[in-house]
Formats: sequence, C-alpha cells, structure tokens
Amino acid sequence: LEEHIETQGNTSKNGIYKKSVRSDSGKLDLNIPRDRNSSYKPKIIPKGKTTIYGIGKSPTKTVRTQINHIFLSIVAVFKLECLKIKHYLNHFALRAKLLFRANQIAFEELQRLKGA
Repeated sequence: LEEHIETQGNTSKNGIYKKSVRSDSGKLDLNIPRDRNSSYKPKIIPKGKTTIYGIGKSPTKTVRTQINHIFLSIVAVFKLECLKIKHYLNHFALRAKLLFRANQIAFEELQRLKGA
C-alpha cells in the first residue's frame, strides 16, 4: 500500500477492511489495507478471492522433497570434505578459493555477455 500511495500521489490510507478466506489450514481472518480512492489492488490475495488452497501444498513440503534435500546436503558435505583432502586446505582456505573461483567465472561470463 505504501508503494501504491507513493506512485498514485492523490490518495491516502483509509484504514482496513476485514476479509475471511478458506485455506488448507482452515478459515483465516485477514485485515486488508485500503486507500481513499479504492484504487489499491492487493496482489497476494486479490479482491473477491475467498479461497487460497494449495499454499500449504508447496512442493517443498512433501516428504520426498525433504528426503532429497537431506540427501543432497550430505552429498555436498562429502564433496567438500573430499576437496579439502585433495587440496590439503582447511575449511576457510577452501571456502576462499571456491568463492574466488566462482566470482572469477561470474565476472568472465559478465564480460562475455557485455561483448555479445
């Protein structure tokens, strides 16, 4: 709403209105801000929408996704330990080396894109 008022210029805050929506978690009572000209359009839950099913069913909330996340975290730690052994570096030196190399690659890619 703040951004909307700044861009419109000719309107101001005018309190809130109550809105009830149904979701995966049950009924939610929301306080939605409004402006004097009624030109503000909420983006997350649009006017007239009374249900927001599916927000709780995000793909990140499934057992399969969580198992994959844990497995890949273990793989990442294993790879870092292997790199530490291979290069005879401690954690901080390896981190600095990887960060430097990643920035170097990103810079080279940026230069390539600027030239294209």
